Amino acid sequence: MKRSILRVASFALAAATLAACGGAQASSKTVLAEVCQQRMGGGAEACGCYADAIEASLPAETFTKVTTGAKINQDYRSAEILPANVISDPAVRRAMTEAQNSCLRQA
Repeated sequence: MKRSILRVASFALAAATLAACGGAQASSKTVLAEVCQQRMGGGAEACGCYADAIEASLPAETFTKVTTGAKINQDYRSAEILPANVISDPAVRRAMTEAQNSCLRQA
């Protein structure tokens, strides 16, 4: 009886952990889309496309650096969208340029 309760509890904990991780990633994309709207003047749909395109172009770890950097610069009201150590990565620059060209310049 005790083992089955422990097993159910461990499954519930695992499910909650996975849900929390997914929620954190979704909010990271949301932050990037908000920064896009504020800094680049894009609409909600275009900036959602922008965040999705950047995420698709980068490995998960690099995308996390981008979203974290965007959040930090937003919080500290930096003039730049990303910190210098993040934007200097050629893959990040390329992903941002391609996303901007495909999502924000469709006027």
